[in-house]
Amino acid sequence: MFAAIDLGTNSCRLLIGEISAGRPQVHHDRVEVVQLGRGVDATGRLDPERVDAVVTLLADFARDCDRHAVQQVVAVATSALRDAADRDDFVGRVRREAHLELEVISGEEEARLSFRAALAALPSPPAEMVVVDFGGGSTEVIHGRHNQVATAVSLKIGSRRMLERFLVTDPPTGDEWQRMENHLAAAVADLPRPGAAVPLVGLGATVTHLSAMLFGGDGQQPFDSADLAPLSQRLRTTPMAARRALLGFDARRADVIVAGCGLVAALLAHYCRPIQPSPYSLRHGLLLDRFGP
Repeated sequence: MFAAIDLGTNSCRLLIGEISAGRPQVHHDRVEVVQLGRGVDATGRLDPERVDAVVTLLADFARDCDRHAVQQVVAVATSALRDAADRDDFVGRVRREAHLELEVISGEEEARLSFRAALAALPSPPAEMVVVDFGGGSTEVIHGRHNQVATAVSLKIGSRRMLERFLVTDPPTGDEWQRMENHLAAAVADLPRPGAAVPLVGLGATVTHLSAMLFGGDGQQPFDSADLAPLSQRLRTTPMAARRALLGFDARRADVIVAGCGLVAALLAHYCRPIQPSPYSLRHGLLLDRFGP
């Protein structure tokens, strides 16, 4: 039994499982919203309150691993710790108090693991595809050919980063929304566009949750710009307290979902094709990469 921990800007995820026929067989999957990256974009440092909460959670994750008789654990951190000047202090505290070795991975490594996850989720991967991993602090965009990464880029346009930088009013003003849209459009403008037949695959809670809000179910139904536009309008004009009550909405993400919606919309507008949400994410790719054949 193996475990993979993904400590992101907004969420922390624990996946415990085995690997069979090139896919993770999940025994335990836990996701907690921790907001470790709160304020990091502005200050370059971690919020002490968030640090305390995350270290406590990681210690609890370690106990989960003990209860499931996990043989090996791999734990990685992404955008928030890449940007935080005090990340070494945090990593040391995690080692002392949670007894976990936390690796801060690069954006390129994050992209590679996300691509591996996307591949594993597809029964018959296409010869070419674009994979987008929507995170809280960064967004990874990978162009793959024949099951290999052709190009990969990590962009500093995650949902929490965009929320804190642009959407300071609840609900956001039209000017705030426009400034964020302009920023996102400029950030993705240079991404190469493959042929129209090349599929676009999305990873992360943002894209799966938007699909679930649009169509219900497990959030695996593809959608395009025309599908998303009415939902985007509704979300960005609804105060956060009311957003929590929306049907099918995960209240823990009520703050970041508006910026996340704008982020997904920017990629849909750029690539001019539907996006297919993936059931896998970075933690699945991490488990396969470190413990698979």
